[in-house]
Amino acid sequence: MSGEIINTLNKGINVFKNDLLNSKLVTEYVDISIITFGGNVKTIQEFCQVGEFRFPELIADGDSCLGDAILFAIDCIEKKGLFMRLKMFNIIGHGCL
Repeated sequence: MSGEIINTLNKGINVFKNDLLNSKLVTEYVDISIITFGGNVKTIQEFCQVGEFRFPELIADGDSCLGDAILFAIDCIEKKGLFMRLKMFNIIGHGCL
């Protein structure tokens, strides 16, 4: 991925973020993370709420290891899900709900 394609991806991420920011419900309940996979798979934006979402301009770098990135993303989501279940358990356990 290079040139106009990566530029379009960067613009698309900004449009996506701005669209999400237009919904109060989304800003309260949606978390976003960015994982890149140019050469190696890595997280460049940890999960955060939409209002805290920041990302550097993406650049094309290395081969696209899409399969590895998908497996990495699944693992991150499963870990996040476990964290959210534990967080909800703590809230319920302390009588906050």
